[in-house]
Amino acid sequence: MEALGGGGHRTVAGAQLQGMTIEEAKKAILEHALEALHSAEKEEEEQ
Repeated sequence: MEALGGGGHRTVAGAQLQGMTIEEAKKAILEHALEALHSAEKEEEEQ
């Protein structure tokens, strides 16, 4: 959620998304979630 201006930790996090539609918010959240997943997978492969 930090990438979206929010905070928290891995099990509980949140952000307030202002100035965008629900569809834009869904897209932004999905993009950042996929980036995080790919980054974690890459780190795992490097170990």
